[in-house]
Amino acid sequence: MAIGLDLGTNSIKTVNISLKKKSLDNYKIIDLDLNEDSKTRTKTALKKMLSNRQWASNRLVNIGVQGSTVVTRYPSLPKMSEDELTGAMKFELEQHIPFKKDEVEYDFRILKEFSPSPKNMKIILAAGRKESIAEQIKIITEAGLKLSKIDSNSAALINAFTNGNHSAKEEFAALSNIGFETTNIDIIKGDEPFLSRDIPFGGASMAKLIAKDKNISFVEAEQLLKTKEGKEEILELNGENLRTLIDEVRSSFSYCETQFGKGVSKVYLSGGMANLLQSFIQKHLSVSVSSWDATLNLKVDAKLKDIETDKSQLAIAIGLALRS
Repeated sequence: MAIGLDLGTNSIKTVNISLKKKSLDNYKIIDLDLNEDSKTRTKTALKKMLSNRQWASNRLVNIGVQGSTVVTRYPSLPKMSEDELTGAMKFELEQHIPFKKDEVEYDFRILKEFSPSPKNMKIILAAGRKESIAEQIKIITEAGLKLSKIDSNSAALINAFTNGNHSAKEEFAALSNIGFETTNIDIIKGDEPFLSRDIPFGGASMAKLIAKDKNISFVEAEQLLKTKEGKEEILELNGENLRTLIDEVRSSFSYCETQFGKGVSKVYLSGGMANLLQSFIQKHLSVSVSSWDATLNLKVDAKLKDIETDKSQLAIAIGLALRS
């Protein structure tokens, strides 16, 4: 049983789930010191995590990756068996990703929901640059942890969502996890994904504008975001960035409608910025927007008193912990 470890840029989130009992036994959110460089602050937080005996006893972890060094594609290919696909990907891979084949680790699977044609099939293909993955692995191994599995944050988000059976099988739903530097967007139908994107938007870009406007430090601006003090002023100040985010989301929705003649009917938000931005996103998109509970269908230990406040930040870590 591996711990789900979400290595964020302003906090790390760890979740311990018993897969046999489907129970969430423990979790922890550790804020990072933004005055330190990214590697140092992550190492410091992991050391702090392992100083707690509850977490030090299990050092096996599943981690996620995201951003510009990770891509998820959904190409259509001639129908073939999985064995044939494994061989074909050696030649097909570079046609679908912006990296050289020997630069990446990759994985794929056939999407049955989107492969109704007798001649063609759609697959999900995820690829990450080896250099970036090796850097993440080095950080966790130097901290004394052992890697079990590595996944994309988008795949982890979908895993957490579908575990709770939140959406109807016939509807298209969008999952949006708004983090500190990156927003993950995944469009799914039932349990299967159709589109995944990482958009370079999050709390960090908002904090930079706040710091500049108020002549305060970036760290102080980040703390202001957490308290949500002056929410309307923050949203107004970040109007241009937020409109760009909305345009990116609409573009993804339009692609879905073009492909299937049916649009996204619901948006489910998670991540550290979800509560702050939910009303703004609802106002600017003509679909239902709501937060969702990643702990649904999990038995949550009664001692975890703060989880109601924290669970919107735990979606990625829960999805990683659910990986068997």
